[in-house]
Amino acid sequence: MNLVSIIIPAYNCQEFIGQCLDSILAQTYQSIEIIIVNDGSTDNTLQVLNKYVDNHPKLIKVYSVPNGGQGRARNFAVEQAIGKYLLFIDSDDYLEKTMIETLVEAVENNNSTFAICAYSRVTPEGTLLFNEMDPKYKEIININTSPWNKLFIRELWIENDVRFSEGLWYEDLEAVLKYLPHVKNPVWISTPLYNYVQRETSSINQYDHRVEDIFSVMNNVYTYYEQFGYLEKYYDELEYFFIMHLIFGHLSRCVSEKDENKRQQYIKKTKDYIEDKFPNYYKNKYFKLGELKKSSLGMFAIKLVGINAFRFNYFALFLRLYDLKLHLSPTIKRW
Repeated sequence: MNLVSIIIPAYNCQEFIGQCLDSILAQTYQSIEIIIVNDGSTDNTLQVLNKYVDNHPKLIKVYSVPNGGQGRARNFAVEQAIGKYLLFIDSDDYLEKTMIETLVEAVENNNSTFAICAYSRVTPEGTLLFNEMDPKYKEIININTSPWNKLFIRELWIENDVRFSEGLWYEDLEAVLKYLPHVKNPVWISTPLYNYVQRETSSINQYDHRVEDIFSVMNNVYTYYEQFGYLEKYYDELEYFFIMHLIFGHLSRCVSEKDENKRQQYIKKTKDYIEDKFPNYYKNKYFKLGELKKSSLGMFAIKLVGINAFRFNYFALFLRLYDLKLHLSPTIKRW
């Protein structure tokens, strides 16, 4: 069996890293190495990890580094990895026991370079909120851009200079979008095999000045596609990801900003940026009526209304409606 390198950045996770590691050790696929990067933890995370190393010295490797964020920790771990495959896991999440076996079989049986599975969003107590990543039409543009419910080829990752952003939010977005041009025969597993634990401290629930990092990350991605000649071939797809992550993702976090003037500033900055990179973004083929059959009527309507509200300068109203929806349904599926 081919070796899977499992990479986990760990920062102040003494309370839940055990559940994460137990779910990995219980996997039906046992050809694995577990690489954990203790990212400058100030609690008892390292002590917890050392107990697991004592019990599984050939399986688990722990590296302690000064705190540098998840991106730097993951990049460091990739450099230590020796497996054919890469699997990234967040320290507070956990796997269903057949996840690794299912993803490896999917890749190897389909001559694929990429596999993705649906996942469950759960509370810290384990209550299911909802399942995600099982769209009717399983196309690359519909993937989530977190790295943790996916299997990658390590050789492709390294040869094509795929790296996470360092010192920035949205570090995973850069890495996943850089890997996509190298995807061949992607395989989509409809069964939820990864459990994403949604906590109040999750970055998805936060808004602070670091959300502005999205512009640096998108600059890095755009430059990568230009530099390696992927921009023309994947123009529509890249444009679509820019729309979804800047207009719908980035700006949706503005709902926690109560200053209307600041909201307008965020919208203007985003509009200036995306119009510079993709002047005709509103004509993107994935927003045309012909794509209606490939998504739910409700989601397509929201996207269509949203992009036109953005184009014609009514997006602040769109955000207010989104804010109302969040108050009525706190567990709403985010962009």
